[in-house]
Amino acid sequence: MQPPPDPHSDTPFLPTLGQGLVLWVLYVVGNNLGGMFAGAVERSSPGSWWTIALSAVLLAVPPLAVVWLGKRLTGRPWTVVLPIRSPPPWAALLVVFSAAGLQLANLGLLLSVAEFLPCGEHPLAAQLANAPALKLLLIAPLTEESMFRGLLLGGFLLAYRRWTAILLSASLFAAIHGHPVQAVTALASGVFLSWLMAESGNLALPLLGHAVANGVALALADLPDLAAHFVARPVSFGILGLSILVAGAVLLPRTLRAAPLPSLTMEAP
Repeated sequence: MQPPPDPHSDTPFLPTLGQGLVLWVLYVVGNNLGGMFAGAVERSSPGSWWTIALSAVLLAVPPLAVVWLGKRLTGRPWTVVLPIRSPPPWAALLVVFSAAGLQLANLGLLLSVAEFLPCGEHPLAAQLANAPALKLLLIAPLTEESMFRGLLLGGFLLAYRRWTAILLSASLFAAIHGHPVQAVTALASGVFLSWLMAESGNLALPLLGHAVANGVALALADLPDLAAHFVARPVSFGILGLSILVAGAVLLPRTLRAAPLPSLTMEAP
């Protein structure tokens, strides 16, 4: 195995925060352009198989192209930039419960503050109404985890201390969510997923957690009876979700037996 690049060399591309910000801007531009073209395709022929397939490609290719560019600049192999391995079964199960708990806590917070927003607007309402399941369960986890927990976090852990790297990655992840309140909950999700990546060195776990979290939100949007109970008691469900998250976060480190990769364990002195 090749040794990780030296963060103190003259011209390393890890990426550092400055380099990551450039990639972040490219990612946002590509993501928005892909979404614009995908929306136009979906409106041209709603529901057809070719529309779904083409819109999925348009949504996925631009952000993944930025990840590819960053990977080329780092000079590291894909197995280091995007390390995906089969996780321990108990770890995967705990990630499912923890991510579900995190999303319940996030949605509880969002619903609790919705009445104070202009016109009572729920910050996730438009997103859930317009986003297909394919985007929420596959494309968003794949593109966002590859960028923020793979490429960026891997570089930040080489350049900065562990929790500095985690917070930087989570902050950039939160910044792609336009609504201020949603950005707060995205920051919490980003911290959890980045911690999970740094702890395990395995991108499969953040991918799983991201998909589960989006699946919980999608289920509530598609199951009105369940959503009605949640809307009536957002604080109670939020506390329940937070309790599940804390329990999972306490147990998870004991189940993550796979050795982390070098690029995810180096810390700045």
